Amino acid sequence: MARKPRIEYPGAIYHVMVRGNNREEIFPQDRDKAKYLEIVKKYKEKYDFKLYAYTCLKNHGHMLMETAETPLSKIMQGIQQVYTHYCNKKYERVGHVFQQRYKAKLCENQAYFLSLIRYIHKNPLEAGLSGNLDYPWSSHSSYLQPQRKSI
Repeated sequence: MARKPRIEYPGAIYHVMVRGNNREEIFPQDRDKAKYLEIVKKYKEKYDFKLYAYTCLKNHGHMLMETAETPLSKIMQGIQQVYTHYCNKKYERVGHVFQQRYKAKLCENQAYFLSLIRYIHKNPLEAGLSGNLDYPWSSHSSYLQPQRKSI
């Protein structure tokens, strides 16, 4: 059965979720999280999308992003391919790093937008990876300290 096509248009806001294949770790080390965010930053500059929130955990990640002219599918294809290549080379493996394709839910109102930012920033806390919201692989600190530049 074919997948339903995504709803894509300039200015669309999406909650994007990526998960490791078989729920395996995709970011086992801090360097891997840093590399993924470096790739996201590169594609953000290339395709001019807005990134409102993000977090990288060991086996999954979340982003809240708004596209401009480039469709989300093209942005995510680039990010996922580059990171998969990096991961497979670094860990001397082959095959999929990510489970299926990324998931993306359209965010259509301000209340949902605000709840997604809260959900994304609380995710490391809920997963037991941090005792507070100051998780280093999340955009939360850039909300508290705007001078602390996020990607």
